[in-house]
Amino acid sequence: MKVERSYEPRWHYAVFTHTFRNAGEPFFPRLRGTDGNRGAFEPQADTPGAANPWEDPVVLLQPDLRGGQVTSTFVGVDAGYENRWEAEKIALELHDTVLTTARTVVVHEVDAHYAMSFLLPVPPSDAVVNSLVAQGFGVAVRGASSGRLVGPEALRVGASTAAEAHQYRREGRALRYQGQRSLRGRHGVSDILAFTAIEAVLPRGTHTVDTRGNLTPFFRDGKLVLVID
Repeated sequence: MKVERSYEPRWHYAVFTHTFRNAGEPFFPRLRGTDGNRGAFEPQADTPGAANPWEDPVVLLQPDLRGGQVTSTFVGVDAGYENRWEAEKIALELHDTVLTTARTVVVHEVDAHYAMSFLLPVPPSDAVVNSLVAQGFGVAVRGASSGRLVGPEALRVGASTAAEAHQYRREGRALRYQGQRSLRGRHGVSDILAFTAIEAVLPRGTHTVDTRGNLTPFFRDGKLVLVID
């Protein structure tokens, strides 16, 4: 285990970020606290071959891996919408009716039209994919170990481009994202960064944000960025 940095909390909580770059395979982080079993005042590294993440009290936060691997699936959907607002409307309808488990819903500009993408915790079922194809959508599914590209041939490229842009966080306007429901009224930037999927707020030096309804951040340089006018 590598200790990247130590933090001393100020006030009631500490906010910290770390970007994992060039990840070649799926992984998960652990957030550690003091290990009461070993009488350690500061967090200590695992003993090689003797660590038990389910019993050691050093683990404060990590995904539950007992049910299987942690994976994400990116689904691109394209119907050739030339109007961004129409694409956004359909993306939200699909989220409400078909792709209800999507954690992030994004609309992308692809070759002079708009496509959409969805981040799912598990791959969509064949029934879901077939339903989208039956509605005339091109569909691209990008998972950790598999992928699919189906639907009208003319729309497959746009669907694939949207899914890839979402996966690598290159471009796209996020309509739904984790923590969004908590953003009502005025919030400090530190709280927005701590409790939502938003990773940066521009311009730099902004301290508070009046949401005035829904905030729609976008992907830029691998981050979900909120720009305040």
